Amino acid sequence: EINDNQLDEDFNESYIKMNYTIHINENFRRIIKKNILFLIRNRKQYSDFGNTIDYL
Repeated sequence: EINDNQLDEDFNESYIKMNYTIHINENFRRIIKKNILFLIRNRKQYSDFGNTIDYL
């Protein structure tokens, strides 16, 4: 016999987890995008910095 309450609880739990995951992914993507734009804008500085790292 199927227990409706248990099904609802399981569903709600997985639904909440799913939404939480999607939310985290969107934030993560936004942060990555911001960082990439920042790196591209400051490419000159960073390439100088990169050359320094090569010598270390």
